Amino acid sequence: MITFVGIIGKRDKPLYLKTFEEDSSYTEAQLVENAFLALDIFEERVRRSTGAGGNTSTPSALSTTTHRQDFYFGVLSVLTNAVLYGFMSNTQIKFIIAVEEKLSTQQEYGQNPQGQQLLPGVTTGATSEAMVRGTLARIHAEYTKAAMNPFHLLRVEDNEPINSKRMDRAISHIVAAWPKPTASRLKTVAPL
Repeated sequence: MITFVGIIGKRDKPLYLKTFEEDSSYTEAQLVENAFLALDIFEERVRRSTGAGGNTSTPSALSTTTHRQDFYFGVLSVLTNAVLYGFMSNTQIKFIIAVEEKLSTQQEYGQNPQGQQLLPGVTTGATSEAMVRGTLARIHAEYTKAAMNPFHLLRVEDNEPINSKRMDRAISHIVAAWPKPTASRLKTVAPL
């Protein structure tokens, strides 16, 4: 289940932060803190791929970044019971979701049905890369719709939070559509 959605502006300012699932094992403050810690991972990966020394605000760094083939960053961080996934738009807007997953324990150590080694601390949820990519793409599309609204455009350019009820409802529907884990759907993800 998705427990957090964050949209962070190009100057690392929050544009939209929302937690879901009251019975999550994380508090809202912990999820927001972890989302901001994930920004370092975005910066490091951009620096590695552009050779820009981490300065993504220069025109040359931005143009190099916009030529990336894929803006999906995948797993940003693995927490105790959640995994942070990320996506960055070509305008440097970062999208982060936290997916709460069951992690393997020492008692579950062994091999999964596919023969992959299962190590303690590896996620065992039913999250697939396609599901995460699709969800992040849909959240990005909703952000784009809100950003293109002329009443929000000035706020977006100033890197201010977006207060759009329509975007909030749409993102809530996206999160609600995320499949709930069931015992029959659990599978093992290969170790990182």
